Amino acid sequence: ASYELTREISPAVSYGEGFRSLDVQNLQEGATPYSKIRSVEAGFRAETPGQRYTTTLAVFETWVGNELVFEAASGGLETENASVRRGVVSSVVARPWSWLLVSSALSVTEATFSTLVVGVGHYVPNIPPILFRTDATARGRLGTFRGKPITGRVGVGYTFLSGRHLTDSIVGPSSNVLNARAAARYQFVEVGVDGYNVLGLKYADDAEYYVSNWSFKRGQQPASEAIHITAAPPLTVLGTVPLYF
Repeated sequence: ASYELTREISPAVSYGEGFRSLDVQNLQEGATPYSKIRSVEAGFRAETPGQRYTTTLAVFETWVGNELVFEAASGGLETENASVRRGVVSSVVARPWSWLLVSSALSVTEATFSTLVVGVGHYVPNIPPILFRTDATARGRLGTFRGKPITGRVGVGYTFLSGRHLTDSIVGPSSNVLNARAAARYQFVEVGVDGYNVLGLKYADDAEYYVSNWSFKRGQQPASEAIHITAAPPLTVLGTVPLYF
């Protein structure tokens, strides 16, 4: 629901309900096979005449009936009690010229869940407290061939993820991801190049913290914990040839 307070500013509120499936292997007999999700949001939208610049700002809170948390002993996701995600999200879309589009979004989030032990709560693992994303695309006419236009476009996308909680006291490193794309089109044929992780950085796509080494030698620590990561893809360059009909 939104209201056009002025031609430039429109306050808005929203509410939604949904669900996500739970791990069937860990469900008890007769338990509900899904987790209900409820979310509420309130904020405003502002834009300049002609919609050259548009911005939004909102606060949100989401309730998840059953949180799924990785459990190393079972090698999968275990169901815990309810979780709450709350924070602020904002976005800016700019079209300063007809050939340029820039879109940016920022979210600041706190996510916690209560465990099956009464009165005990933790941070939801792998939820970045700060997530920033910006995309810029430029497109235009490159020339003419046999009376037909040749158009081109280039774009870059940057994502920043702040350090994510692996446990309540251990926070993983932040991640910087840069992707890029360039393409040229003539009539119904387009030739493009896509680059992923253009900076060639080493970062974790996913990370968990648990015991993975047991020592039975006298005088040594019987078990040790460590951070285990799933490596993100390295620098990847793909060539594409789309056809338009």
